[in-house]
Amino acid sequence: SRGATSQAPPPPPPPLLPTRLADVGRASGCSHRGGPLSVLECLFDQWYAPIGSERHVETTLQQEPGLNGSAPWGGVAAAAGNGEVTTIGTIVLLEAIAAFGKALSASDEFVHVGSGWGKVALEAYLLTDVGKVVGIEQDIALLHAAQMAGRAALGLSPALYGIGPDNSVYVRSLQNMTSDDVGWQLAGDGSVGSIAVAGDFLYAVGMDKIVYKQRLSSMTPGSVWQPAARPSVNAIELHNDTLYAIREDRRIWRQALCNMTPDSEWILTSKGFVYGMAIAGDTVYAVGDDGAVWSQGLSSMSTESDWNLASKGTVERLAVHGTTLL
Repeated sequence: SRGATSQAPPPPPPPLLPTRLADVGRASGCSHRGGPLSVLECLFDQWYAPIGSERHVETTLQQEPGLNGSAPWGGVAAAAGNGEVTTIGTIVLLEAIAAFGKALSASDEFVHVGSGWGKVALEAYLLTDVGKVVGIEQDIALLHAAQMAGRAALGLSPALYGIGPDNSVYVRSLQNMTSDDVGWQLAGDGSVGSIAVAGDFLYAVGMDKIVYKQRLSSMTPGSVWQPAARPSVNAIELHNDTLYAIREDRRIWRQALCNMTPDSEWILTSKGFVYGMAIAGDTVYAVGDDGAVWSQGLSSMSTESDWNLASKGTVERLAVHGTTLL
């Protein structure tokens, strides 16, 4: 009729988010982003940016069907430039699995060989109800980046683990950490003397000199420590995929984590009398019996190689942050 005004159609309802993606997105402040792809982009920006990697999710905005055509997506992941499967490629894969008659469920396990940054495994976890996801990657830098992102997806924020006066393991978030002792919480009961973290595992030396381990994602004050390596060990240090140990003879020994069992043998790696150690890149620093700091190349270290004096003083323990020895 004369004088009638046209009205724009109401905007479409926001796309439904898979349950896990909605929960993780909400906890990370990304749920307002709209579609699942936009939420994934927001999450990946948070999880991967701190490690200084390239931009991991590049998107070109367009409308695409969601899983099984149930909802529009906010964007499509473009080629990442590193040979990895794109987000939309993962969606196509998950839809193809569902087309066989059943979508991934709690009784299923999703395994990605050559997982790179771990995005495909994380996308499978966040977009389905799969019971377990596993990524297999030989590049240590990519593996560690994927492990850090996986911990974030499980709600495990960056944390500092320490040994308390009672020799139990305590944890506190690195976010908003202050100089007081408020915020430390009991993480694992039991008496330990040295700890190290690799991915989702925390390794600890018990008072019986045996190396134990627990999954950080399931560790509680009442959870049980599992034997991981044979005695007799005084202290441990992790570097890439290798566990280094100072044993009772005060020399450094090693084992590859992938082959380590409670019965596997330690491999003698150094000579000398070592009371503490820290590893930075290809350099291992050690506290000698004189209290001074000594060093040598990690890749060339052997039972015959010599230690070089790095710093005089009276030192008991070492830690490395970036290019600084503490």
